[in-house]
Amino acid sequence: MNLYFFSSSRTLGKDSLSFFAGITKVIFFFHVFNYEFLYTLKFYNTIYKLILKMFESFVFYIIIYFICCLSILGYGLILANYSKKYIGNVNLGEIGILGILFTIIYSTISHISIAHGYVHNLCFISVGLISFFYYYKKISSTEKIILIIVFLIIFISFPTFKSHDDFSYYHFPYSYYLTQYSHIFGLGALNHGFRTPSSIFYINSLFYLPFFKYFLFNLSAVLILGFFNLNMIIKLINNFKKKIDKNEVFFIISILIFINVFFYRIPEHGTDRSAQILILILFFEYFLMIQNKTSIDLSINKILIYISIIISLKSFYILYVIFVPILIFFLFENNYLKILKNFYLFKNFYFNLLIVVLTIVSFINFSNSGCLLYPVYFTCIDSVSWGIPIEQVKSMNMWYEQWSKAGASPNYRVENPEYYIQKFNWVSNWIDKYFFNKFLDFFLGLLLVAIILFFTFFSKKKEKIKINKHLLIFYITILILLFEWFYNHPSLRYGGYVLVFSIIFLPLIILLKSFKMKEDKIRFRTIVLILCVVLIFIFRNSLRLEKEYKNYNYNFVKNFQYNVEKDYFRIDEMIKQKLNNNKIIEK
Repeated sequence: MNLYFFSSSRTLGKDSLSFFAGITKVIFFFHVFNYEFLYTLKFYNTIYKLILKMFESFVFYIIIYFICCLSILGYGLILANYSKKYIGNVNLGEIGILGILFTIIYSTISHISIAHGYVHNLCFISVGLISFFYYYKKISSTEKIILIIVFLIIFISFPTFKSHDDFSYYHFPYSYYLTQYSHIFGLGALNHGFRTPSSIFYINSLFYLPFFKYFLFNLSAVLILGFFNLNMIIKLINNFKKKIDKNEVFFIISILIFINVFFYRIPEHGTDRSAQILILILFFEYFLMIQNKTSIDLSINKILIYISIIISLKSFYILYVIFVPILIFFLFENNYLKILKNFYLFKNFYFNLLIVVLTIVSFINFSNSGCLLYPVYFTCIDSVSWGIPIEQVKSMNMWYEQWSKAGASPNYRVENPEYYIQKFNWVSNWIDKYFFNKFLDFFLGLLLVAIILFFTFFSKKKEKIKINKHLLIFYITILILLFEWFYNHPSLRYGGYVLVFSIIFLPLIILLKSFKMKEDKIRFRTIVLILCVVLIFIFRNSLRLEKEYKNYNYNFVKNFQYNVEKDYFRIDEMIKQKLNNNKIIEK
């Protein structure tokens, strides 16, 4: 299979490092009296190494952490101000998520012709930072304070020594490739993981910065978690300032507990959990829209934004485009014909962005593997020179399904995988290998959270709650997605977390709303629960860091950087070798 380049030139990344090293090395010291040169080049090399060592400390990582956060917010503010209806009606957390969408679109398009090296990334971060301070006065003082508090708490999840297996397999190699080369056709031949790219790798590549190098490649997941929490906390505070909307309060407290207790380990996020965090916000916005039927325009824009990011994070989640026709049906039923007309005439800015994202995802998938949606074989064109053969695509699809149905592990394989994955032949083995281990632990944890919420807000006095038609359609849609998940890929990482959560907690939220309770009590008990969640989040991450210190002697205060091994750069070495030898990669 041929490798095709839009541009085969290397990035200025390493040259830029030499440039910064050169600046340090050419700092001349003169004698006080006769200006004689005092120090040798070896001394300046030592100074440079000391500077690099200084940048390993966690103090500088806190600084760059907040700089990157503000930069993404800056791009969110640019996009929000472009769409006048959006700015002023959303909180800072939602601006951050909008900034993530902008970053995804920019990074994927720019990489077609430009490698994301040091100079490019410094310019990108700087422009975002300037934008943030340009719009600084438009942000309320309360939101600024909440931003600092939330991201200081979330920071404890950032340092890590050891990441998940996929990080070394293809997450790091793909992110690093984006910093060294512009777009290459046919990368799927080098690594199976490169056939299923994610926009999170493209965001990672923009954090490849001088001195910090590739040690910020896990920052994207931290930012998504941070903006999620910032969004929910601000919504909760704004809700408490007026007559309480029980739908909103109980949904927020439910997902805050769920995400921060179950998804507290950033090293395990990968692409799957970050996408599932955004799926929960999508469910939240859709639930509030059909329940309250207020600010429909704004709600639709938010839903389109979340769907766009979710699909880009993992193309598998294109399933959630199902909410677009459901959304159109809701608009039609409630006579929102003007909004519906904007969809039809492509006048909705965020609907157009969704089309752009779908196009980008299809292009990247196709240019990597020859498939518009790998490993769905009927979307593949293996006649193109870099295309993965159809039989190989089918084989990999069967392998993914076998793995998700507990038919394979690092130390185990079923004898007849083709028979095993058919119909429900796999269920008994899945129950034995997966259900009684990972799934049951998760399910029991959810039940415990549900019981705590039930008794926290329980009241003997109840009021009747009407269930509208669109809420039932929403719940049935989630049930359909849950069945699709269970039948085809019943592993929690493939969307199972949020679907199982939603099936349990949506009815619970409706039940909690029926309990009559004074608003002061709801506020107080909600605040107590939030404080408990914060303490659990800090405590569990502290235990994680303590364990990493004992096992790997990892002290993030002295050296913040995670473990990187030579094997992480194997794909880069393969690409260089192919370029140097001018060889062809066989299909």
